[in-house]
Amino acid sequence: GGLAIVEIGCDDGKLIEESAWWPFTSVTHPAGDYAMRLVFTFITLGSMGLASLSQAAIIKGPGAPELASPGVVATSGHVSQLPDGFQQATTPITLKPGQDFLKITFWGGYENDATPNDNFTLRIWGPATGLTSDPSDAFYNQSITIDPSDKTVYGTDPGSGSILPKTVYQYSFDFPSPVAVSDAGGYFISVLNNTPTDEGWLWYSHSASSGQRYTRALPVDPDWLLLNPGSTRDLAFQTEHAPEPGSIALLSVAAVGLAFGAWRRRKKQKPATD
Repeated sequence: GGLAIVEIGCDDGKLIEESAWWPFTSVTHPAGDYAMRLVFTFITLGSMGLASLSQAAIIKGPGAPELASPGVVATSGHVSQLPDGFQQATTPITLKPGQDFLKITFWGGYENDATPNDNFTLRIWGPATGLTSDPSDAFYNQSITIDPSDKTVYGTDPGSGSILPKTVYQYSFDFPSPVAVSDAGGYFISVLNNTPTDEGWLWYSHSASSGQRYTRALPVDPDWLLLNPGSTRDLAFQTEHAPEPGSIALLSVAAVGLAFGAWRRRKKQKPATD
């Protein structure tokens, strides 16, 4: 980022343009070369716009659970907790090198609307190992605590029969520093609430087109099982990633190329003078 400054004046027959991506550069152009001044202005403004677009975070994942009506969640939740019991993991999101993890958002609530305990274990497995039963294979395996300011009430699961209504929360977690993505391929995510088994936390689902999720039941079955293949229930989550480093440079080069082409066309259109 930076501040683009353009100052134009006249001194002894010379057109002077002081342009800077503050505080680094300044350029002086001869009088009469108006097209060149336009080129530099175009590069400055164009690069600002293109860099802004290229720096937007890349979004992955299906997103929030659907609502049956305002404030009423239409999907169900699946227990995902430590130390034992059911655990859930997503189907893989596809990433490229440099698309580092910046943030994750997920949606969940507590069985019987129990008192929240917003401490989680977040694990990410990469394409080098795939989703394995060994937590040490996860290249990111950290305990996280959701700050109250990063947790909001998303809606209510009305329940049915003996199943009591539950509050569904939206949780957001910004990684303290970007989690590097060095390999191209699929990345699996598991969010586990650090609660006793009698206060199960439910990770809510989303009617995503992939329609799959992984589950296992510790300590009985440590292996992940792919559930509901071909159906319409994925886990509700969203991740944000850095843009590929090359995309910013590519867009900047494109801006320079466009500007140079405009300058050349302007030069060709100048009438000949004696």
